[in-house]
Amino acid sequence: MLMINKAIAEATEESHKISTLRANGLLDADACAVRMNAISAKLTQLRGERRWLSENEALDETMDAIRKMTAVINNGPEQMNTFDEDLFDSLVEKVIAESQTRIRFRLCGGLELAEQLEVAAR
Repeated sequence: MLMINKAIAEATEESHKISTLRANGLLDADACAVRMNAISAKLTQLRGERRWLSENEALDETMDAIRKMTAVINNGPEQMNTFDEDLFDSLVEKVIAESQTRIRFRLCGGLELAEQLEVAAR
């Protein structure tokens, strides 16, 4: 990604230089348009590649977190009769109360599970 960011910076700088040459009358309008169109196309391509890499990087991080959770579960007890706070803390990143009857668990890695609570009649 560093190389793509560098290429984007270089193309942006080249665009600025061409604009300066055109503004100073050192480059005619047609030549300027051709070069600016080429730079614009290159920037569009590079930004698309950067976006794709960024999305895949986020996906890789999520997959790593899911693999870690799987390992924790697989290495945990086969059956639980009581609440295990350490296991819970290693799997759950955050508990979100959406309402008085609905909570959401955000697991490590971003996966979220919602749970509807049953409310006893008063």
